[in-house]
Amino acid sequence: MIVEDNENIVDTLHREILEETDLSNLKLVRKIGVHNYYKPIKRNVGRYDFLLLVLSDTLGLWEHHECDRRRQRFRSVF
Repeated sequence: MIVEDNENIVDTLHREILEETDLSNLKLVRKIGVHNYYKPIKRNVGRYDFLLLVLSDTLGLWEHHECDRRRQRFRSVF
């Protein structure tokens, strides 16, 4: 996720979720944490974790598939 010049991290979060999932009616509950680490390709990287609440009904918008006992897969049905 890349923060654009005119965005803060929360704006970026909502933009990326909209682009990837088409979900837009979200409430930021809280920031869970930040983990900074070094990657040889990108140098210093920050990982941000947030807790979000979906404010609208998404039933019928997503399919859930259990691959095995340890993995699950979700797919948008737009």
